[in-house]
Amino acid sequence: MHVLTFCSCVPIAKQNFTQSLNLRKTCQKRSAIPIVTRASLAERGPQTPAPDYSAIDSNLFNKVFTGIFLSKLESELGKTSTERGYAGVISVVKRLAEKHRVDPLAMQEASERVLMSLFPSWLPQAFTWMFSKPFPRFAAWINAVVTIGVTQWLMGPSKLADDGHTVEIERCRYLEETGCVGVCVNSCKKATETFFQKNMGLDLAIEPDFKDYSCKFQFGKAPLSEKDDDTLKEPCFVTCAMASPNVSKPCHNIREKERTTVGREIE
Repeated sequence: MHVLTFCSCVPIAKQNFTQSLNLRKTCQKRSAIPIVTRASLAERGPQTPAPDYSAIDSNLFNKVFTGIFLSKLESELGKTSTERGYAGVISVVKRLAEKHRVDPLAMQEASERVLMSLFPSWLPQAFTWMFSKPFPRFAAWINAVVTIGVTQWLMGPSKLADDGHTVEIERCRYLEETGCVGVCVNSCKKATETFFQKNMGLDLAIEPDFKDYSCKFQFGKAPLSEKDDDTLKEPCFVTCAMASPNVSKPCHNIREKERTTVGREIE
């Protein structure tokens, strides 16, 4: 992180006494302002090579989950990918992001449709009335457990936190492979939070860490508001093909979608 000091910008010796005094006061208040640079942003992300996911990818159940997810993505895109497996998933996701790059909310809505298509039409509403409303703590726990069981092929190894309803992802494979802040926020974070709130009757807060690619799925916790959510202020990755040339501003592919809390938070 580079720092500019304003005290050195004006030679105090050339100012009269009053001007010098005022300048010193200004310098005390604004002595060091951090400047975001392309070099500092390039430091984000793990500094070690990506893990070997061959064992996860070769698992029969993971192959089935990957194939189903890819087919749903292709249906949403309206085109078939020439690549299969995980590479095909990432390829179609990037094409969807490119298609909706001028309308981030459309990307969120497309991702919500994909998530909805993975479930029997009756299940989300039934889950809401059978579990989320009468037993919110149990609903949060069971969703956390299921998430760990069926998404390691997508996001990499994860574990259940001590609170019993938070999934801790060690190093998100999806974020690392897409290499895009906007894709992470629109196709995963916002879409999944909204899906669980709107269809499963359960609050969910997803907190990705763009420094080390870890992430938390906190079931039973309401998402942060737009003004409090630092994720929405993240600049683009400098290596992203859709990155904004102005790396000091938040990613231009992110936009908040209005939501409300659907239930009481779980502590």
